[in-house]
Amino acid sequence: MEASVHPRSSFAWRSILQARDVISQGTVWRDLFFEDRRVWDPGLVESLFLTWEAETILRIPISEGHVKDQLIWPLTPDGNFSVRSAYRMLESTACFLNPRSSMDGVSKVWKGMWKIKTPNKIRHFLWRAARDSLPTKQNLCQRHVLVDASCPLCDEHTESLMHCLWLCDHAKAVWKSDICFPGASVRENQPTWQLKEIGDSARALVQEFFEACQSDSGPIVPTVPVRWSRPPEGIYR
Repeated sequence: MEASVHPRSSFAWRSILQARDVISQGTVWRDLFFEDRRVWDPGLVESLFLTWEAETILRIPISEGHVKDQLIWPLTPDGNFSVRSAYRMLESTACFLNPRSSMDGVSKVWKGMWKIKTPNKIRHFLWRAARDSLPTKQNLCQRHVLVDASCPLCDEHTESLMHCLWLCDHAKAVWKSDICFPGASVRENQPTWQLKEIGDSARALVQEFFEACQSDSGPIVPTVPVRWSRPPEGIYR
């Protein structure tokens, strides 16, 4: 907990030290004794537990084995640190500081995102993009992995998430290509449908389909059996 960051420290070591504040927030001492003495501290025990619980604890005989005090992580059943429990602690802290944003934004956006019917790798990519956790050059520079954050394609702007996915000219070319919108003719300057036109047309087709399903069918015309007859001589069927 007392280690420091050196100029030549690796990215892994820097990441470990960045999590030190999180660990210090959650760790506690598993100790109900007087300091430097293996004797129950009645005041501490009674302040943490109900009366009958404190009386029961104070009647427990103390082991004569010399076991050193240790730090524990109270957010897990076994007292050992886990990344998942630390993430939940930070998330609950963020919800407390900004409850409206957390409840309205996270609850609707994240749940809707994970319900999208698409391969898991696409949902995972969307989740990372929404949290700006993709390995863009801007993020890698902030983590001291890279030095240059310029876009390798246009070499004009910083490769941020927005630039990488939408703002770069190369990204715009991909969005306008037939790869993303099969059948579109943007590159040939031919007329294309606007989003409102697509919605109106789809709504009309759905309405027509439901009306056709609900309408009464016409009278059933009985089929007339067809019998084969031999054609006249010299004529082929």
